[in-house]
Amino acid sequence: MEFIDRKRLSFFAQEFISNVGDAVAYRIMRAVGGLWVMVPEHADKSSYLSKHIDNADLTILCQHYAKEKIYVPKYDRIAKQVRNAKIRALRRDDGWEIKRLALHFAISERLVFYIIGESPNPPANFDLFDHLPP
Repeated sequence: MEFIDRKRLSFFAQEFISNVGDAVAYRIMRAVGGLWVMVPEHADKSSYLSKHIDNADLTILCQHYAKEKIYVPKYDRIAKQVRNAKIRALRRDDGWEIKRLALHFAISERLVFYIIGESPNPPANFDLFDHLPP
């Protein structure tokens, strides 16, 4: 989670990660990200959250949000942010080629070009309406 640009996250996501910690937030977001959940007063086996996260993580969550209904941020958005930062760092610092990055992260070369901000093709030399008669 060291690559997370917290300025790009919502206010609640920033607060959530700072309250429960990076590792706990990561595990909770993987389990129930994108859902509104009611946090119980105590970590017990009968709650919805106890079926999806372990007791230690639930205890930490209960300490900060007991008896509150909270929205758990989506994991995939933060995971993409981490992946994109790693791609940029490998390209910039280690000089990895586009094909190697695409194979390593199992994405297309075009997506790697988009992430690092380079264009795979030079801009086209035609206008949208060139095919129309004058």
